[in-house]
Amino acid sequence: MVGENHENIIEFVVRDKISVLKFLGIEIADDVTITAQRGLDVTEATPKQLLADGQIVIGEPPILGLVIEVQMTMSLAAWKEKQLKWPHYAIGLRTKLRCMTETLVITTDPRIEKLARQPIQTGRNSVWHAMVLGPSNLPREPSTEFTRKNPTLALLAMMAHGQDYTTPETPANMLKGLWESDLYQALENSQQRIYYDRAMQALPLWIALALKDDPVTQEYFSPVVLDYIAQGREQGIEQGIEQGIEQGREQGIEQGREQGIEAGLRQSILLILDSRGYAPTADDLQRIENQHDRTVLEAWVKAATNQLVGQPLFGGH
Repeated sequence: MVGENHENIIEFVVRDKISVLKFLGIEIADDVTITAQRGLDVTEATPKQLLADGQIVIGEPPILGLVIEVQMTMSLAAWKEKQLKWPHYAIGLRTKLRCMTETLVITTDPRIEKLARQPIQTGRNSVWHAMVLGPSNLPREPSTEFTRKNPTLALLAMMAHGQDYTTPETPANMLKGLWESDLYQALENSQQRIYYDRAMQALPLWIALALKDDPVTQEYFSPVVLDYIAQGREQGIEQGIEQGIEQGREQGIEQGREQGIEAGLRQSILLILDSRGYAPTADDLQRIENQHDRTVLEAWVKAATNQLVGQPLFGGH
C-alpha cells in the first residue's frame, strides 16, 4: 500500500518543481514552460514501444535478457525514432525479467551499423549504448569449419561482405559448411531453400552463377537440383504407375511399377541436365531410353548432377 508520506512528497515536488530542478543543477531559461502532474499513464505507449523483433532470455531465473532488433534499412527520421525506442526496449524487458538487459541491433549495412553504435543521450548524465552485430565484427571470409558451427553468423557475414568477394572459393567453402551444419540438415527443403537463396542473393551475379554450375558445389549442395530430382521421380513414378496398371493385364502390376521407377530416374536425368543448360545428344537420349538397370540409372543421375559441358555424359557406363 502507498503510504501517506509517499503521496505527500509527490505533491510537494509537483507544487515546487522549479526549486527542485534548480537544486539539482538543471538550468532553466525564463521563457521555458514547465508542467508537472501526478501519475504517468503509459498503458497505451508501452505495448507500441515494446514491439521489437524478438528476445533472448538467459538463465532460469533470468540473469540476462536481450531484445533483438534487426535493422536492414533506416532513414534519418527512423534513426531519430530508434534513439527513443531502443533504450525503452531494454528497460521494458528489464522491468519484466528483473535482470540485466540489452538491446542487440543486427545489421549487414555499414551505414546503419555506424548509426547504431552512436551513444544515445537518455539524460543529462546518462548515456546508453546498443549492442551491435554488424559488418565490422562479422568475419569477412568464414571458413567451412566456422560456418558448420555457426551457420547463421556465416550467412550474415556473406550478406554483409558477399559483394566484395572476387572468387567463388570463399562462398563455396561457406556453402559446404552450411550444408554440413546440424541446423541446415534439420530443416525442411523449403526452409533450406531460404538459406540457399539468401546466400546466392548476397553474391555478385557472376559468382552466384558460377556456384550454381560448379559440379563440386552441386555434389553436396543445391536445393534446386534436389527439387528437380524429387519432381522428376514423382512425375516418372506417376507415369510409370499409370502405364503399369495398363500393362498389368499382360505383364503384371509389379513390373509396371518397376518401369515407373525407371521412368522416374530417366526423367530426373533429363531435368537435371536441362537445369544445367546441357542438351543431350540423340545418342545420349537413346542410351537413357534403352537402359533398364536401376543401379546404372541412379549412377547416371549423379553423373548428370556433376556434368561438365563438353565431356562425355555417362563416362564408362
